[in-house]
Amino acid sequence: MKKLALILLAIMLAASLIACNSESGEEDDSAGVADYAKPSREQSVVVDGETVGTLTFEDDKGDTAIITNYTGIYTSHKVVIGKTVGEGSSKLTVTKIGNEAFYYCTAATEIVLPETLTHIGDWAFAGCVGLESITIPASVTSIGKGAFNGCENLKTVIFEGSELETIGDYAFNDCVSLETISIPEGVKSIGAKAFGDCEKLTYIKTPASLNSIGNMAFYGCKGLNAEGAIDLSASVNIEIYTVEVDGVEIKTPSIGKHVFAGIKKAYIIVPEDENSAFAKYVAEMQENVTEEN
Repeated sequence: MKKLALILLAIMLAASLIACNSESGEEDDSAGVADYAKPSREQSVVVDGETVGTLTFEDDKGDTAIITNYTGIYTSHKVVIGKTVGEGSSKLTVTKIGNEAFYYCTAATEIVLPETLTHIGDWAFAGCVGLESITIPASVTSIGKGAFNGCENLKTVIFEGSELETIGDYAFNDCVSLETISIPEGVKSIGAKAFGDCEKLTYIKTPASLNSIGNMAFYGCKGLNAEGAIDLSASVNIEIYTVEVDGVEIKTPSIGKHVFAGIKKAYIIVPEDENSAFAKYVAEMQENVTEEN
């Protein structure tokens, strides 16, 4: 009887400890579940009368929705994303493509984004090797990390307007077929390796709005190794930061390392003001270009 009583007492104590942990918010296996317990819904994607896939949405903030996943047919197809999801009082405006939502959707050859979109998430279209072109609506303000990374057949990126402010790290990295891109006025930052190894890219012009550019942003872009292929002339607003080293204040521009590695500095068009951050940066570049480049 004593053993039974002790066992019952142990069970009661364990139960009370579990209850206390739950109430005190201590870390357990269920932590964070509430953050993702948002209402979800699905919507069929129909092109020319044929259902080609299914979009999964979650309610975001207020009357907006975020696309969290896409499942499509295995043969090549076009994806048209509508501006809204739901009906009547439950209708939501589609404003975000979530992280990895179309990750490695290899069969999608064309994706039409809605004019209501404001954000493209991290790795949202990474590995979409069938994608050949993409038009970014004017409403988009940020493109996340690795958003189009590894889209090896992507040739053209068109920006419809100037709301875009941020192009994240690795955003178009390894887009080896990318030939042309015009970065619109309004873009403030270009992330590390944002266009890394875009070896067929033949021309790039940076806007006046640009105030920072990350490490190796155009690393491996062999096609830019030609006279006048890189035009930095408008970008005179690169931010200058003051840092203290051993008690001495040093001013440093927000320009990463090896941004144009492998490109002859004589081919780069810099701002006329030789005191501008870009002009100084290019002047101090070390040449390590082989004859075959």
